[in-house]
Amino acid sequence: MRDWEQAKTEFGPMVWATISRIVSQHADALDCFQDVMIEAFQKDQNSQIHNLPGLLKWLAVRRSLDLLRANKREGDGRIFDEPQERAAEQNEAGDALELEELMDRVRIELSKMPANQAQAFWLCCIEQQSYIEAAAHLQTDKSHVGVLVFRAREKLRLSLDDIKPSSIRN
Repeated sequence: MRDWEQAKTEFGPMVWATISRIVSQHADALDCFQDVMIEAFQKDQNSQIHNLPGLLKWLAVRRSLDLLRANKREGDGRIFDEPQERAAEQNEAGDALELEELMDRVRIELSKMPANQAQAFWLCCIEQQSYIEAAAHLQTDKSHVGVLVFRAREKLRLSLDDIKPSSIRN
């Protein structure tokens, strides 16, 4: 039997960081964190988990992207904080604001993609998992993960084509 308090202490920060990169609303991130831990606990009761950190990271990505999609479908304005509010709170420079705006656009575009495509992209490109690791979580093979990541990158490249960093605008 796994000690879940120990697991939460050991892997909780990683789960929180993963969720926070996708979901910017604190209350939504808390709900998502709780859902991830409950789902992992339930999976552990039903079968043996061989790679708990990998499972937790995948669940965090899946649940976070699901939340973005659900909020988008409902027309919920709570998906993102206003970039101006975040910049004021964090006293960040213009570059940090640009990065936040870019991340908001990436989140929006990911919420429009098929779930497995968005998950493959996030796991491999943001969370730096190998195609083999992502394939294990997505229950597919590494070649298919490569195709999913390629398609996601292409969609992002096309949809974010209008964004030019200030460093190359001048």
